[in-house]
Amino acid sequence: MYGAPLPLLTYAASGLANGETVSVLGGLLGTTATATSSIGTYAFTLGSLANSNYTLALATVIPLSGWAAD
Repeated sequence: MYGAPLPLLTYAASGLANGETVSVLGGLLGTTATATSSIGTYAFTLGSLANSNYTLALATVIPLSGWAAD
């Protein structure tokens, strides 16, 4: 909904070493959308997601659709 906070974006990771899980990654995925973005398609970004032992990249950029007014 326009003006509402953006939902938390979730992810899955692959290729982590030594049996590590996503718990070794810190931060959050981002998006080019904002709470005041018009309805439309917006890309995901790495946002603040990071770990100094890994080079992270999005496998595919899945669009985030805008929300329709209630």
